[in-house]
Amino acid sequence: MDNPIATLDRPGHRGAQMRYIALASLTGILTGAVGSVFHLMIDRLQTWPHLLSAYVDGASLVVAAALITMCITLLAVYIVRRYAPEAGGSGVQEIEGAMQGLRVVRWRRVLPVKFFAGIAAVGSGLVLGREGPTIHIGASFS
Repeated sequence: MDNPIATLDRPGHRGAQMRYIALASLTGILTGAVGSVFHLMIDRLQTWPHLLSAYVDGASLVVAAALITMCITLLAVYIVRRYAPEAGGSGVQEIEGAMQGLRVVRWRRVLPVKFFAGIAAVGSGLVLGREGPTIHIGASFS
């Protein structure tokens, strides 16, 4: 006689499909919400050079902007190295490694570090993409 618990996870079982759909939907909603906040905060922070130009101009503006970007970059690097080294880089390689079973996603520490350090790094003016961190954040939910 079949084990009733084991049949719940068989392919084609309606209960298993509904659980899969519910979890996939929840993951999509969380990824969309957090990813949107991530992008909106970066957009908001990228206005700081314009605000700075109201107080400083010429060569002083360039030096001040470079110093601010350097300090924020150092802060982001410190946060990543101290709390979640696997949050460094775009994160796509980490997720590919996790999908192949080569790496473990430690989402409890990756999510906040990737979110805040990513906002700081991209918002500071570094030429970085937003897509890789958003993928890493989203994949950490699943």
